[in-house]
Amino acid sequence: MVRVWKTIAKTLKLEKNAAVAYGHSKAQQVLFASLLQSHFSSSPYNRRTAHAFTPGFTSTPIFGKFDATWRTWLSTPAFSALKATERYIAVDADEGAKTGSWLAAEGGKEVEGGGYWEWKVRRTSVVDLLRAVLGEKEFGKKAEREWRRWEGDAGVKWDV
Repeated sequence: MVRVWKTIAKTLKLEKNAAVAYGHSKAQQVLFASLLQSHFSSSPYNRRTAHAFTPGFTSTPIFGKFDATWRTWLSTPAFSALKATERYIAVDADEGAKTGSWLAAEGGKEVEGGGYWEWKVRRTSVVDLLRAVLGEKEFGKKAEREWRRWEGDAGVKWDV
């Protein structure tokens, strides 16, 4: 999966683009939730779920840590636009926390794990699209390699 992302970024000349790095990290979160849910679901007595979600455009102190200079506008215009509009259109932190709180409370009762959520709605993710394009067998091979890479990075072994 990482190679797929790197190839796309290189082809589009976006290797050092913050938005691409952010998107890559979100895809990794969704993949991790999907694979962890597969592990949980393999147990006959499983009552756990794993999810990836976004709080949406939420007003947090992170925007106060950056200056929106003309260089910022040229290098990361999307981030600069978010910073400039944050106080007008971003939701407050309590509103942003609703999806995560709901998922924690509902768990496996109402919602199926392993997916990507936004505003308490399961959304199609890039991981879902890759699974559909590659097919289960090829996707499984790539996902297994990615899981092993995560294990190596963390210095742990977990049979999933």
